[in-house]
Amino acid sequence: MTVRGKTKPRKAAARVRKTTEPALKPALRLAPSDVTERRRMEEAVKASEARYHALFTNTDNGVAVYTAVDDGADFVFADLNEAGGRIDAILPKNAIGRRVTDVFPGVREFGLLDVLGRVWRTGTPEHFPLKQYQDERITGWRKNYVCRLPSGEVVAVYEDRTEEKQAEQEARESEHRFRTLFEQAGDSILLLEVPPDGVPVIREIGRRTLELLGYEREELIGRPVFFLEAEPDALDRIAERRRDIRSGERAEFAARHRCKDGTIRDFECSAKEIQIGSKTFAISVERDVTDRRKMEQALRENAANLALAQKIAGLGSWKIDVRTMKATFSDELFASLGVVQQRDETLLADHLSFIHP
Repeated sequence: MTVRGKTKPRKAAARVRKTTEPALKPALRLAPSDVTERRRMEEAVKASEARYHALFTNTDNGVAVYTAVDDGADFVFADLNEAGGRIDAILPKNAIGRRVTDVFPGVREFGLLDVLGRVWRTGTPEHFPLKQYQDERITGWRKNYVCRLPSGEVVAVYEDRTEEKQAEQEARESEHRFRTLFEQAGDSILLLEVPPDGVPVIREIGRRTLELLGYEREELIGRPVFFLEAEPDALDRIAERRRDIRSGERAEFAARHRCKDGTIRDFECSAKEIQIGSKTFAISVERDVTDRRKMEQALRENAANLALAQKIAGLGSWKIDVRTMKATFSDELFASLGVVQQRDETLLADHLSFIHP
């Protein structure tokens, strides 16, 4: 029935009550009862349940609903969403109705069972920080939020962070290998950040490099690479190397680096471009050839001095390789014999033709 008040019509329920009054025949009287608020509450509950179901079904987080047993010493699965089943590699129907200690034997050592019991007793929600769960069936990193429902059930909403932790572990292992390479390599190694424009910057440096150049690590990290260059045209050389590196090919070049004490060392370098995230880097492996270059220079000087001495004295020299029977003549010997040098080496028979019988 509809009751009209001062404002607008409102729906009401009629309650029938039998009454007997003096001087009147028994009659029925209607007592209206307003149910508008009750219906609003029912609709609100239905909407809330729909939102809960949508969240429970579609969230990427695992959601587990537990009922306490044994006075909170253990818990039974009342519900488990699909995401939770996917995270923990179990069908929800195979978990519901079973004890959590049965489904997850490592839950006590994991620490979550204590949290469930505490939240069930106190009603105070708790965050259970990221921790690794492990048993004979599964292993993974979980982060939990636990709260108690008005019904007395306990809900755990949890994230699976396993891939993130595995990536962190792989990054640490990769960094360790990278660091070991830098620290143990016999050659000098530089990690250079190569910007789209501008001069490459030193981002990492090996132990051997520091030993050879005499710097501390902190003195070189963040410096432009030309800080080490000893050649006056260093910027032009770096620009050329940078173009070679950015082309994707391995760039090989000679470099001269100035040490902290002002001395200069020679290096043969091989640099290759690599991508780390969104940035471009180059690893330059540099072999110290300073001593070899000094020896080569000394040999060139000795050869020049010998040639000069032979020219002054009018003497020549020759040597023979007994394995190949090939002889090598000095320039002065060719000159003294009046022969034009055709090649660096001659056969022994050719050499003997110059000897008087």
